[in-house]
This record gives sequence, C-alpha cells and structure tokens, in this order.
Amino acid sequence: MLKKVLSVLFTGIVAFSFGQGNVPNKDWQVGIGSDIVRFSDDDTRYIGEKTTIQLPRINVTKNLNKDFSVDASVSISGFDSIFGIRNNFSYFSFDISGRYKYFKKINALDPYVFIGISLVDIKTISSPTINIGTGFTYWFYKNIGISPQIYYKKVLDSQQIVSHTQMSISFIFGFDIDKTVNQSRCSFDR
Repeated sequence: MLKKVLSVLFTGIVAFSFGQGNVPNKDWQVGIGSDIVRFSDDDTRYIGEKTTIQLPRINVTKNLNKDFSVDASVSISGFDSIFGIRNNFSYFSFDISGRYKYFKKINALDPYVFIGISLVDIKTISSPTINIGTGFTYWFYKNIGISPQIYYKKVLDSQQIVSHTQMSISFIFGFDIDKTVNQSRCSFDR
C-alpha cells in the first residue's frame, strides 16, 4: 500500500515540476466538492451497493499553459449517510490527471478532457486505476466557478476491486500565486 501511495505521489511531483518552466500563465485552482461512484449491476453483488458518495473531494489544479493543466484530487467517504444514500463501505481515492482544454474558453465555459491515474481503496483493499474522462468549469464570477466531471476508472491489478464510473462536482476558486506574491513584495518595498 505504501509503495503504491509513494508511486502516485512521485508521479504527481514529477508532473508538477515538469510544468514549472517558462510558462507565462501561472494560474492555480482549488476545488471542494463531492463525488458519486456508480458500480455495475454485476459488481453490486461483491460491493454490496450500486452507488456511494464521497464528501469531501478536494482538488488542486495547476495550469501549465493555455491548453494543458495538471490536477490532483483526494476523495474520501467522510460520512456513513448523506443525501439519503447510505455508504456501506469506505472509499478513498487519490487521483492525478493531465487535462487538455479542447476549446478556447467559450464565454464563461472552460471544457476539458483528461487522462490520469489513481490509487483507489475500497473496503481496505487498494488498487491503481487508469482514468479517462471529461468535464468543464463554468466561471460564474471572476475567480469562482463550478466544475462537473465524469470519468471511468479501469482497475489495473486487483480481482477484488472493480472498475467503475465516478462523477464529481466541485466549487472552484481560481487565483495566481505568483501575482499575489509579487504584489505583496511591491507593497512592502514602498
């Protein structure tokens, strides 16, 4: 388990470091939201239920340039029951993905596709997954938006954890650390 977590963390660090070069756009986004995980009818026999909800879901996105970004997120089953759905088992997911914005921002809509990897832990059994999905961010205020996404998680090495679909929705807060730090420095220099 520790080896898998360290592998996923190392991959994330490399991905974030690779994008730190001479990229003019240094935008960051932080999101907080929730996930719904859906299993197939056949998998319900093993899992015990078809749907489970994770709350909270926390993610951080770093824009590498105008088209590409890297996202890291953590989803946790923080409640036994929420929105009338009972979580009969624990679900934990640590995800890292690369995003490609396939359209220039359309007014306030910012659509993307992504591919990534995860470490999923269901009922204390862990497995890596490969993920593919799509989503968008709708910016309803200058730096505040909402971002739904849907993705499929293909389990790689476990016969006890099953592949599944995950849907998420998050409130997104955008900011630029470099501009904020430079503005703070300028105000202290005066």
